[in-house]
Amino acid sequence: MTSTLEALMRFFKRWFAPKKTAAKPLASVRDIQLLDMSAPEIQQYIQAGDEALLRYPPFQRGWPARVPGTVLLQPHKATLQKLSSGVRLPNRGFDRLLLPVFEGVAEFVHLLPASQSHHHRGPGGLLAHSLEVAMFAFNSCKCTSFDYALYPAQRLVRENRWYVAAVLAALMHDLGKVLSDVVVADEMGDRHWDPMGPSIPVWAAEHDIDRYYLSWTPNRHGIHRDLAATLIARFLPQELLIWLRAEGADIYTEMVNAMSGREGDKALASIVAKCDSKSVELDMQKHGGDASRQFGMGSGVPIPALVLDTMIHFLATKTWRINEPGQRVWIIGGEVYVVWSQSAAEVAEYLHSQGVKAIPRSADVLGGILLDHGVVAKADDGSMYWHTTIDMINVGREKPITLKCLKLVNPEALFKFETPPASVAATVGLPPHELRFDLPHARGTAAASVEVL
Repeated sequence: MTSTLEALMRFFKRWFAPKKTAAKPLASVRDIQLLDMSAPEIQQYIQAGDEALLRYPPFQRGWPARVPGTVLLQPHKATLQKLSSGVRLPNRGFDRLLLPVFEGVAEFVHLLPASQSHHHRGPGGLLAHSLEVAMFAFNSCKCTSFDYALYPAQRLVRENRWYVAAVLAALMHDLGKVLSDVVVADEMGDRHWDPMGPSIPVWAAEHDIDRYYLSWTPNRHGIHRDLAATLIARFLPQELLIWLRAEGADIYTEMVNAMSGREGDKALASIVAKCDSKSVELDMQKHGGDASRQFGMGSGVPIPALVLDTMIHFLATKTWRINEPGQRVWIIGGEVYVVWSQSAAEVAEYLHSQGVKAIPRSADVLGGILLDHGVVAKADDGSMYWHTTIDMINVGREKPITLKCLKLVNPEALFKFETPPASVAATVGLPPHELRFDLPHARGTAAASVEVL
């Protein structure tokens, strides 16, 4: 009886129990990577180009390999024009001797970044950094006394050679990174570009490669410094090298050492090192190291960069003038002060008119963002505002007008291509921490005298 009941129980359990369905396996990483991003149920949520972002890790699209260096130089026309008008070489020497150097460097570094996760890390970062340091170095030469122990006639003959040597050392100081820091390969990783061979566009055309991909070599820090000078013969024509050495081999020697980061106590090495640091600092302040906003800066509106670009635009179009009553920008003691309440309103209004969203209209909020990003300096009282009393707008006044200004950490943020205008006489700060800046006593004095009141 017992066995019969057990058999009946098994029968009813088998026929009337709920049917079990096999569990659907979880999608693997490979399944996710192979999703059809063209499917309508996916396309309704995205825009063109978003497909790669939906995968993890996101697919790299690579960088266009066949763009010639001359095209990559186009966005930097202003820098080249400034250098062309300032550097003096005989017989149209800039177009004949220096311009091919810039074109060769652009072809060589192509779209490579200057670093993996620090400054100028987006596509084209190494070229932008190299050109910016060259421009800064040229400007620094104007404030540097070379050959002070020589007779004036000798200094005059050698002066422009120092300028050219500084520009070249600055331009090439990081080119060794192409040899030591990065690996360039095709999509499959089968073909690798050799930097000692033809340029990336030529290599790509030879092997029918449309896009290239980067990887970074380990334990590379600092190796590039000694490699930059090995590229001199590749980029500098013999005629230019002979001209550099014509009035003494010391200029050429200092150029090589500055390019390699050696002999930091010498004039050229000091100039290149300081200008390199300045370019790095400005890029980190303005772009967080990634002007392309693709490689780790994150989402959001780049407010500091937009504000600085707008101020540069206002100065270039003469909307703002410098050191004039009623205007926004003042140079005091070699530093840049911006009258902020009016300036903030004008900057915000302009950006909103250009369709830029999320720009605060409050001067305090906008200034606070610049302070947080290290674009402006904190005053002695801990606030962002520097109280400035400028002599020329207070002549004959019993009660002086005091302007509330922001002070830029780096004057080069606004004056990238030239040195700022001469300083005006003014008092900065409130008692008991006010500083007095008088005009230079003699023409050519580098800085105004400062007196603590």
